[in-house]
Amino acid sequence: MKKTILILTITFVAFGLGYWTGMIKKSVDEKFEIVTETIETSNQTTKESFNNFIYKFIGDSLYQLDRIKFPLRSMRAGPDDYGTIKREDWKMVRLFVNEEYKAQLYDNFKGELRDTDERLFAWEGIENGISVQYKFRRIDGLWYLTEYNDFSD
Repeated sequence: MKKTILILTITFVAFGLGYWTGMIKKSVDEKFEIVTETIETSNQTTKESFNNFIYKFIGDSLYQLDRIKFPLRSMRAGPDDYGTIKREDWKMVRLFVNEEYKAQLYDNFKGELRDTDERLFAWEGIENGISVQYKFRRIDGLWYLTEYNDFSD
C-alpha cells in the first residue's frame, strides 16, 4: 500500500512539475515573441519626408554638412571637371528662387514623377544657360545629397 501511495505521489508531482514547466515555457515563449516583434518594429526604418528634410537642409549649415555624402560626386560643364568635392571645399547652398532661374524638383534622377527614394532638385535658367542639379537619395530612411552637377554655360 505504501508503495502504491508513493508511486501515485511521484506521478502527481511529476505531472504537476510537467504542467508547471510547460506553463513557464509557454509564458517565456509569448514574452519572447513580444520582444522579438518590438525589436523588429524598432529596426524598421521610417522614411523621412523630403519636404521636412529640404527645409532644414537649406536653412541650417551644420545640418547640411551632416546630410551630404562626402566626397560628393560632382560634374561641371567643362570636360575635365568631373570628380568629387571634399567636405572642407563645400560651400553652403541656400536653394532660393531668383528671377533669372527657377527651381524644379523631381522625384527621381530621370525627371519623372514616381514614388522613389530619389529626388532631383534642378535650377534651370530662363534663357541664360544656367543648369545646376542637386541629386538627393534616401538612405536608411534619411535623405542625403549624393551628387552635385553644374552644366551652366
